[in-house]
Amino acid sequence: MAKIDYRLPILCYHAVIRRLSAFFLLLFLTQFSTAQVRDIKSEEDYQKYLEEIRLKKQAEATERIKGYENQHKDSIRELNFAYSLLSEIPEWVYECDSVEKIDISHTAITRIPKKLNRMPNLRALLVEEMQHPEQLRFQKIKNLEVITLTKNQLTKAPRGLARAKNIQELYLNYNAFERLPTRLGRIKHLHTLNMDFNPLLIHDQKFFRLRKLQKLTLNRCHLTAVPTHLPQLKQLETLQMAGNSLKGLPEWFSVLNKLENIILYENQIQEIPTVLYAMPQLKTLDLYHNQIKKVGPELAQLKNIETLYLSYNELYSLPENLGEMQSLKHLYLHHNKLSYLPASLSQLYQLETLHLNTNRFESFPNQVLDLQNLVDFDISNNSIADFPQEIATLPHLEVISLHSNPASKKEPNPSYAALIEALEKVQGRTILP
Repeated sequence: MAKIDYRLPILCYHAVIRRLSAFFLLLFLTQFSTAQVRDIKSEEDYQKYLEEIRLKKQAEATERIKGYENQHKDSIRELNFAYSLLSEIPEWVYECDSVEKIDISHTAITRIPKKLNRMPNLRALLVEEMQHPEQLRFQKIKNLEVITLTKNQLTKAPRGLARAKNIQELYLNYNAFERLPTRLGRIKHLHTLNMDFNPLLIHDQKFFRLRKLQKLTLNRCHLTAVPTHLPQLKQLETLQMAGNSLKGLPEWFSVLNKLENIILYENQIQEIPTVLYAMPQLKTLDLYHNQIKKVGPELAQLKNIETLYLSYNELYSLPENLGEMQSLKHLYLHHNKLSYLPASLSQLYQLETLHLNTNRFESFPNQVLDLQNLVDFDISNNSIADFPQEIATLPHLEVISLHSNPASKKEPNPSYAALIEALEKVQGRTILP
């Protein structure tokens, strides 16, 4: 049986955040017709339409449940009770041996019964925006691996949550936690913990019981400093602390010798923390949206870095030995003040992604033509007057963006037109306008 992935993987935190505003706006607009949106003139109107949506979703949920009841129980893999009028899980659910995921979000259900243990394939439970989150109670459940408790205004873990001892992934984001719940230490197999968007006050938070934790996300948690007891997380591989007010990293940070991915997007960092250079195991470093003006040659000590995000900073130059980072596959440098690239860039033979858009290039950096594995290249919104025809010969190029340069704006420009024509000859290649 194929395994369903219930997570939203966040390789790059900023890639998600960048789309959230547009997504929620679209979500909002799609709930209403154009006429309805025009009619919303007050808070009372808005609440009225929200109630209409709720009633609509309840009706849809009622029809869904009727459909489940008429289905062969062994054929059901997911049960979606969200927005239903249920106050407890129906008895017939426990006969659904093939179900892997249950969603009880937006309901009045408060008891998560141990009868769920009868369902041998059940792995994930969604418990989001509940009507009575303060009354949530978990009985001893052995089979659940993923629990999502997002948007419940929780200040402490629901009663009995720690009894679900086989939880591997726990999502507590968008709540009201000021500290990590101490009882989480009883969940011995927990390897992923999401605490994003909580007003945490955890500078002295102890993590010593979370011995198997591999991924911890503390994005937008009002942090001004790194929690001092993080070294207790000996198995930590991914740490996300984006959207906080961090200005650097402490010297002890390098003791996290299994840490491979660190996300520090949108903080107040003015230079790459020197302690990172003592962490050669790093594979992903995200410093998007900070205030970094200079990068020294020490950066090349990170020999295993595969993905480096330095966009939206204030960089004028890059170190001359950048080409020594032989593992680099994805390099994001857009929205800086770069006007040239180091000659050694041509030695990045594994590079697949290079984004240089919105910088200060006046001439095309010819080092790019040596990047034979380049797949995604963006040098739009610069001041380049001419592009070499050799760009079209890059054998693996799939996505390219050259727009908003003098060369692309000048009409007519036979050289640019010839280049675009050559690029278009490769089937499946995308040329962004």
